[in-house]
Amino acid sequence: MTDQHTQTGALPAIVASWARCERDYNLKRNAAQPILRLQSSEVAPRLEEMIDRTGGKQGIFRQLATLAANAGNCLVITDRDGILVRLESKDAGADWNGIALGSVWDERIAGTNGVSMALAEGRDFTVRGKDHFYSQLKSFACCSVPLRDAANEIIGVVNLSSIDTGNPTDFLFAQQLLGAAASRIQHTLFERAFKDQCIVSVAVQGRRDLIKGAELIAVNEDGIIL
Repeated sequence: MTDQHTQTGALPAIVASWARCERDYNLKRNAAQPILRLQSSEVAPRLEEMIDRTGGKQGIFRQLATLAANAGNCLVITDRDGILVRLESKDAGADWNGIALGSVWDERIAGTNGVSMALAEGRDFTVRGKDHFYSQLKSFACCSVPLRDAANEIIGVVNLSSIDTGNPTDFLFAQQLLGAAASRIQHTLFERAFKDQCIVSVAVQGRRDLIKGAELIAVNEDGIIL
């Protein structure tokens, strides 16, 4: 099913996902058109909610979109239900190799994929080509990172989709980049939620992330951690 994995615990999680797809959802690997797509009228309110919940039209997404487009990749933002609400690629507003605005990436419908695994596992997750349940998706590699609010609740997923070249360093860099973006958004939401409190930045000793920042703690005037 799968080749070398760069994530600890990735293989067991993918095996479990495949089992759910076959046993619980009765999905067929060679389905001709496996990915469902919502109408634009159904996507619009979900996009507005995501914009509101992520604190506005974040410039970080535009920056990531530019990087993705220049590399020939696709930047995807989904809500917590796995609905694709924003898609950025070289051809702005156009589908990218069949990945389309409004497409549904819930595991029960789309099988094993980057978005569904990030939502299910609650952590950064890369699904490489052959790890996808549906045969139609085996050409792609999907690096996904959950987006969280100030209360640490998942509100969506940011995903970078590319053609799977088999080079694991591509996935490692993408995960670091997306992780930094997700952290930046959560920090912004945290600072807004606790704007009237004292906010302390704490660096985590021995942290292996290359470009993620420190963690934040909100403290009231009595020194109580909120």
